[in-house]
Amino acid sequence: MCLRRNQHLCAVIFLDMPIGTGGKLKEYLGYKIFFAVNAVLLGLLVFGVGREYIRGVSIERELRELEEARDAETANRDSLISAREYLESQEFVEAEAREKFGLSRSGETLVVVDESQKATAPVEEISPTNFMLWYWYFFDKDKLTQSRIL
Repeated sequence: MCLRRNQHLCAVIFLDMPIGTGGKLKEYLGYKIFFAVNAVLLGLLVFGVGREYIRGVSIERELRELEEARDAETANRDSLISAREYLESQEFVEAEAREKFGLSRSGETLVVVDESQKATAPVEEISPTNFMLWYWYFFDKDKLTQSRIL
């Protein structure tokens, strides 16, 4: 409440003062909006960093798999090269001639072993130990009767 003669002074005082709770509300809402915008930006930043981290991990895994495949292919290539070199060698030709055609060098004799007439050694039966007999007596009566001890 201002007096009429100090009307101008009163208006200056009211301009500097916040109007009721409206000033505090605007200030509070300003902070809320500021924090909400910052929270959204932080969320986007975390989401982007997380996505890039996951992408980096998958790229590293794929890189490891490709390196392993490369190593396997290199090993396969090396084995094929060595096999080709062996097949082109004189050693392979001689081995095939010996095996398929029975060829031999001068001074060598050829011995053929017939596998159908293998000597078979008689198999001795081993008598069970005392421990095994007791074990069979308590836990496996069929084996005990098969051993023909009792």
